[in-house]
Parts: sequence; C-alpha cells; structure tokens
Amino acid sequence: MERTVICLLTYMCFITIESRYAHVELDDDALIGNLDLSDPAGQKRHHEVELQYNEENYFYDIMYDLATCGGLSEEHGCTNCTNEGHCYRGYLPVDPWLNFALKTQRDMQIDKTFDHIMMFDMRFAHLPTDNAIGCMEYHRLYEDGIREIGEWLDIPENKGELIRLIISVQQGQGYDSEINDPIALFFGDKVITPKEYNETYNYQWPTMRQMRKDGKNLMIVSAGLNTHGDHFIHKMFWENSKVKEFTDYPDCGGKTIENLLRFYSDSNKYGRAYDGTKQTGTILDFTEYVKCNIQYPARDQINPEMMKTGVFTWAEGQPSDELTAESCVILDGTEKRWYVASSCTEEQFFACQYTDNPHDWMLSTSEGPFNVKEAYCPDGYNFSIPHDGFEQQKLVEAANGVTVWLDYTPWLPGYSPPSSTSSPIEPTTETASSTAPSSAMIIATIILIFGTFNIT
Repeated sequence: MERTVICLLTYMCFITIESRYAHVELDDDALIGNLDLSDPAGQKRHHEVELQYNEENYFYDIMYDLATCGGLSEEHGCTNCTNEGHCYRGYLPVDPWLNFALKTQRDMQIDKTFDHIMMFDMRFAHLPTDNAIGCMEYHRLYEDGIREIGEWLDIPENKGELIRLIISVQQGQGYDSEINDPIALFFGDKVITPKEYNETYNYQWPTMRQMRKDGKNLMIVSAGLNTHGDHFIHKMFWENSKVKEFTDYPDCGGKTIENLLRFYSDSNKYGRAYDGTKQTGTILDFTEYVKCNIQYPARDQINPEMMKTGVFTWAEGQPSDELTAESCVILDGTEKRWYVASSCTEEQFFACQYTDNPHDWMLSTSEGPFNVKEAYCPDGYNFSIPHDGFEQQKLVEAANGVTVWLDYTPWLPGYSPPSSTSSPIEPTTETASSTAPSSAMIIATIILIFGTFNIT
C-alpha cells in the first residue's frame, strides 16, 4: 500500500492513503482522519516513542511516553512539551508587559494597508538540527494546524486579531482540495480571498480598520507560484532576501518607504549538504529590523526574549498604572521608550510630526505642560506619536536626548474624537501590570512550509 505524505517541514503533515482509510488510535481515544492526540486528562499530547501500522485493521497503534521540556522551551518556562521539544499551547508563560507593548504596536498601525504592516514571522517549521526534513505518520497534520489557528480566532477576545499566513509550496504540487478544504472549514469568510481583493477592494489591500469592520482576520499568501486554484491563496507580493543580505539602519538592506521586504532566516541543517545558519543566516535580534520598519522579518525559533527586542514602544513594566482618560505619555530622552508621566503638569517639549511626511519630526517651539490643544508645534506640524519603528527612530533623532510629550490620547479609554470620524481603535484599557496572560498572537505572520513524498 502506497501512502502519499504532504509534509510541512517539519512535524506537520497530512496523509492520503490510496484505497484505504487511515484510523488512528491512542489508548481509548479514537480519532479518525487526523492525528490530534488527546490523553485521558483532555490535554493534547504528542509523546510518541513507537508507531506500528496494523495491516489487518488499517490503523496505527501509537505508543507514547511523557517528555520533558528542553532547549528554548525549557529556557522560557514551558512546562509541557512534545518529545521533539515543542511547547504545547497554553503552557508557556506570557509576559503581560510584552503582550501589551506588542498590542500597542499593532494598534498604532490601524490605518496602514495590511500589506505594509510590520509583522514578526512565527514558523510551524525549521529546527536547529541535522536532517530536519522529515514527516512521519505520527507527526502533526496540516489540517490540525489550520484548525488551531481557526479555533484561536474564534475566541471572543481575539475577534480583532489579524494574521498573515504564508504557505510555501512547490509549483505543480497539486493536492488543491487538501490545502483549500481545511481553510474553508476552519476560517470560512474570515479570509480575504483573491476574488474579494480584486472586486471588493479594487486591487488595494484594506487597512486593519477596514478589515475589522468587514470581519476579516486573515490574508493567505503563497511563498511560491502555486496558489491552489486562487480560492484563498494570493500570489507573493514582496521581495525575498536572505538575512545575510540585511544591513543595519540607516541602510536597512535597501528598504525604502514604498518597497516590501522579507528577510528570512534558516536554522535547518541537512547533514553536510546544507547549513542554514551559515548559508542563509538567522536573526538574533529584531532591533534593527524594527528601526527600518522591515515588514516581514522571518526568524526561526521565535521566543519571548526575541520578541522583546522587537518592542519600540513601552519601557518594560510600563504603563505601571491603569491608563485613564487623564493619562499622559512621554518618550524618555535617555531610555528612548514610552512612559506614563508621573505628572501631566511637567514642562516638556512636544513631538511634532509633519503633515505631509510622517518621517519628518520636530520638537515644539517651547516647553509646556501636557495639553493636546496647545502643543506649540510649528506650522505644518501636528502633535503626534510614532506609528512604527521607523517613525520612532526619526523622532528619537529629532529629540536628540530630550524627553518629549507624545499624543497617546486617541488610545486612552473613554476617548471621543473631535469630529464624526471614528476613533483609531477600540479603547485599550489594559496595563502592563494588569494584562492577563493569554495565548495572544498579536499580529503574526505564520509560515507553513511543505513538500511531498511517497511511502510504500
């Protein structure tokens, strides 16, 4: 019997078996059509030490044992891992400050078109091991990965979250229904389809604000040429470059205001044939990518400490108190991060942004207490706040070590816009100290990479 395995490199796959039906059993839990394993306590587990195929009954007997966390999973506090070292969802502590800071950075981009929003790649694949390519019958299914994302988006508090899903496929690979059916089942109309992009949005990507209004959460893009029938998957619209080709700010690897760049890492090692860390490179710190506003920095083995290097907004532990309608925010000239001011009557300069060029910043003509209506900005400039890492860097340079007021007012609870226009976002009332740990993905680019091979 021949089985065709479509594998996401590595440890995610779906299986089609010619003329026969795959049935998976684990203890008393029988799961048909997938390998989403559950232990008697109801927790997802994947601790296999042996797999046997039963030709008579056409099912797989999977024996498993518990596995302890190691490597990055152990380093960052995960308490429940697969035997490959992958941390199970819900078992990694979430830093409330990091969660809030990254949500702030998402919210600041609310009126950018979705293709220009900076996101951090989160891969289902790429392991820092030799012979990292491999897809076995007991590995996680493609369908299960799509289901998990769909279930996460169905959680009420994640209603406004946005995801860019990249599927790396080979041209002419086929299996269109195996790719498209799980997307239709678990994402439904949350996806911006190629047809909607053409007809509804007139070949222009909507902003996050528009996507939320329309109930859209996902953009799915092919990293190759295969879009599996153009039902859900868009053609790639950015430039791909290796991390080794990136240069720090201000050169930024050739980044301009208009172009879209993705610098990708590779930590896979395939014996003597290929060493991704040497031949492609891997991102060790997001700081320079944030300064340059690289929209697609792709790093393997994403982890909380790495994500901290991608924060340009709040200083760690800020905001230390609950934000109110009376809160006022400063960019500290020394720390170059945002703080809630101890008093809004302090005398500070104001951050002033040019109306025709968001990267042109000046300080106000004089200092004063916080006052949105009297910010003392020069003609042609408005009291404002950085909306991405590049704007932040330009403001830091203009401030030259001086602490300045930032106009965070539109993001404070209870804010009412001065006209009939809508507020930039739904009010964000959490603080770094009070935000509850969650599985929040914030804005994420998720990479699925797969190929095919036959087992006889």
